Amino acid sequence: MKPLSPIPRLSRPPGRPAFSVIEMLVAVGILTIMMVGLLAMFNQTQKALRGSNAQTDVLESGRAIMDMLTREIQQATACNLSNGMNFYATRIAGADPLAQKMVASQPDRQNDLELFLLTRYHQNWQAVGFYVDQSENGVGTLYRFATNSPHEYTANLFPTYTSSKATLTNFYRVAEGLMHLEIHVYDRNGFVYTNMMTDTIIKTNNQAEFLSNALPYFVEVEFGVLEPEVLAQIKGMSASAARTFLEDKGARRLHLFRQRIPIRNAFAQ
Repeated sequence: MKPLSPIPRLSRPPGRPAFSVIEMLVAVGILTIMMVGLLAMFNQTQKALRGSNAQTDVLESGRAIMDMLTREIQQATACNLSNGMNFYATRIAGADPLAQKMVASQPDRQNDLELFLLTRYHQNWQAVGFYVDQSENGVGTLYRFATNSPHEYTANLFPTYTSSKATLTNFYRVAEGLMHLEIHVYDRNGFVYTNMMTDTIIKTNNQAEFLSNALPYFVEVEFGVLEPEVLAQIKGMSASAARTFLEDKGARRLHLFRQRIPIRNAFAQ
């Protein structure tokens, strides 16, 4: 029996090192470039994910607010009482809302900040109001007001709403980060009410009142919700600096929601 031959050993050519310094530097350089590229890709992916999550939160919040406003507005009802307020939308007296800058061909976006209306459920009448509590930097919190009374006292609901704003009695927090709220009213044919003053309708540039048996036929609601990152960013700014930022660059981080809502009881009259 032949003895097994030993396994031959691999040998390097004489004078040939494993790696030269230049080869090691090239390998480390390539590895560094790959790691930097992967890190940059990871950061971009993480940033996109955070932005997507923020937009999802804003869109869900905006849709929830719009659904609530739609349900309330389309049920508006006229009380048919002399000087009874059925529908009211205006800019809050003394408020200093933001004027977001638009393109050159359009005027700055101005805000209406307040809405009041009556609804009816059987013999019970309910007052519903929406009010944006403005802060110094122009970003507000949306509150909802609700109270009710029998029909004979319905005319007292609007004064109750007006007096309750000072202490936010019967007001409930709905959402933060509102920069923009506009209310537009339209007639039966879908045309915007022009400035007018009658016994039952008072319409000016910044105010709309429908009294007695009058109601708008359509109400268009537009509001904007600020992204949470921007809302957190301006908390570290002074009020004046935050307003300047929001009126210019902040308007680009605003998500707008708009819907025209028919009032069913106006067509039924």
